[in-house]
Amino acid sequence: SALRLLFTSRAARVCTPMPDAPATPFEYSLRTHVGSARGAQVVVRALNVDAELKPDIVQRDVCADGEHVVGRFQATELRALRAAVSAFIDLLALACNAVDQFGGEEAQAIATN
Repeated sequence: SALRLLFTSRAARVCTPMPDAPATPFEYSLRTHVGSARGAQVVVRALNVDAELKPDIVQRDVCADGEHVVGRFQATELRALRAAVSAFIDLLALACNAVDQFGGEEAQAIATN
């Protein structure tokens, strides 16, 4: 299935609150349907492997909400926010494509072993 992104100013439901941060004038949230709750959990685990490169400038929260992946970003610099979101969307598309390709019964059996 094609990757479908719904861009909003705020996600409908963020799974966990972001840690207290200094005032961040720039925010971005997205929510995308993955197809299954298991697929959403796999994508979130894949995306959370790497920490944000500039945690003092950009903070990221990614979680699974049912069959959706929710990403929320806060930043003190607009350019850093753009770069973080752009890289995140590239990785999100890659992870969703991997789940589409390998997310069948075989992948679930391997994941539970």
